[in-house]
Amino acid sequence: MRSIFQPVRSFRTMIWVAGSGSLLGKVFCAGHGLSIRHRRRAVNAWIGIAAPVRNTVHLKTPFCLAIALAIAAPVAAQATNYDAVVAAPDSHRILMEDDHVRVLRVEVKPGATEPVHDHRWPSIMYFEQPQPITYIEYKLVDGRPVETQRFDVPAFKQSQTMRGEPEGLHAVSNRGTAPFIAVRVELKDTAVPGKP
Repeated sequence: MRSIFQPVRSFRTMIWVAGSGSLLGKVFCAGHGLSIRHRRRAVNAWIGIAAPVRNTVHLKTPFCLAIALAIAAPVAAQATNYDAVVAAPDSHRILMEDDHVRVLRVEVKPGATEPVHDHRWPSIMYFEQPQPITYIEYKLVDGRPVETQRFDVPAFKQSQTMRGEPEGLHAVSNRGTAPFIAVRVELKDTAVPGKP
């Protein structure tokens, strides 16, 4: 088996194909007239799987390679980092952060469900504009989040404040008619056994 980092003999960029298909492979190869066989096998070589040269796919421009790499990095990072700010940035905005606390503004539009995420620190939640929500819990199965349960929660009282422990993988769906808005103060200094 040859290395995936072999010399390129033309000005066209080569991708060494291997492994099974991936979303990135489909996005990357869809516009380049590649066969279904090659579409399924492309791109995974970038993670270090070597393949014989006879299975080489030629792409039309180096620009395509740059786009694929730009897409691959965030997709790979998102798969392993479920921190609320990273995994659900549209609903979690940092208002202030230092070594001791992180203050987030949480906003979920009516009818929307935020992406799966977690909160690793204990926190204090201030409900600025509460709405009825559905709280959905997940667990990782083979590295992917799988729903384990969901339950409806009525709207809290406006300005209600409560303390909470770290939360595992979950998502919130806003069943209300207005945005759900809260402020979460995460307490980084609070030691929790078994949590990072």
